[in-house]
Amino acid sequence: MNCSLPPRESIISCFVPVGPTGMGSYAIQSLANGLAQLIQKTKFIPTNVTNPSTSPDTISAVTQTISWVGITLGIFFLAFSTFWLLHAVATVVTRVPKTFNVGFWAFVFPMGVYTNAVCRLATDLDNEGFKVYGVICVVATTILCVGCALGTTYKAVWRGELFFAPGLEGWEEKQALGLNSEDEEKDQPSQESGDQSSSENASSATARSDGTFALPPRRKQTSSEA
Repeated sequence: MNCSLPPRESIISCFVPVGPTGMGSYAIQSLANGLAQLIQKTKFIPTNVTNPSTSPDTISAVTQTISWVGITLGIFFLAFSTFWLLHAVATVVTRVPKTFNVGFWAFVFPMGVYTNAVCRLATDLDNEGFKVYGVICVVATTILCVGCALGTTYKAVWRGELFFAPGLEGWEEKQALGLNSEDEEKDQPSQESGDQSSSENASSATARSDGTFALPPRRKQTSSEA
């Protein structure tokens, strides 16, 4: 299966796949951490809800298992999201848009949830490397958000081009040309039928002595034909 890149003015949409995987990583880690805290607080596991007599060691083992399962799945989804992030950055670098448009907001949500996933993982693992990477992502996301807000304000207030849709340049002209071509195709059969009828009349005409032509008399309709 072959596919091509989006147009230059909408190339920022390549960042969209970063969002679902980044949000999935953050959500799985948060849910696992919340469930582990709930079990640790209430001192029960789902198989023994009515009589929470489970030993503290079992409770600790269950909470640790849930936490590590969430962290493992979070790392998997974060790695998948990082792949899409690198792919999007490389794509945008090769086809930088010429002007700002409303499609640039495709930066903000994917980078925001990606940053949440990195910061959540840094907190769960208490890892300095992930903490530094999280700070870098926070700064980059803030710059992108502020830049998109300023660009949108400039385009909307100063230029009045906020709702310019990239990739639809000349759509109205193409639509008009399409309608005109359809009208011409509809008119063409009627013209052909008129030309055909006129040629038939000309062929059936008889020449007079004075150089004029006379059409043959119309045949009367009989009662059987009626």
